[in-house]
Amino acid sequence: MVSPCLETCFLQCKVDTAYKGKLPSIKTKGHPLHGYAFVAKMPTATNDMLQSEAKLYLPPGAFIWRANVKGAWCVHFAPHKSHSESWAAHHHDSGKAMMAAGRFVWREFLDDHALDESHCPIKGIF
Repeated sequence: MVSPCLETCFLQCKVDTAYKGKLPSIKTKGHPLHGYAFVAKMPTATNDMLQSEAKLYLPPGAFIWRANVKGAWCVHFAPHKSHSESWAAHHHDSGKAMMAAGRFVWREFLDDHALDESHCPIKGIF
């Protein structure tokens, strides 16, 4: 099993080698987000956001669901473990918990592709 640090270093070397240190624009075919459509910016947090709407703010391959009994938004992005953001941790505001869960899964996606936060296509998530 490869350590996460070595894996990240490998991904960075892979990006540096493929793009000679400069990642192409999201509109370029080699970019990990090429071909996906995203909303322009995060919405105002609301307590009544549906799961289908919340999914629009996630990276490709990520899942989100409301755990109403637990009182949390949960996200999963393989191969990582699932993560939950409790509404109580966000002053019982499920909208803010959803935004925090989305931020968490975007960080995982960007780290896996050796990208920084500036490459996230959704403005206002970080």
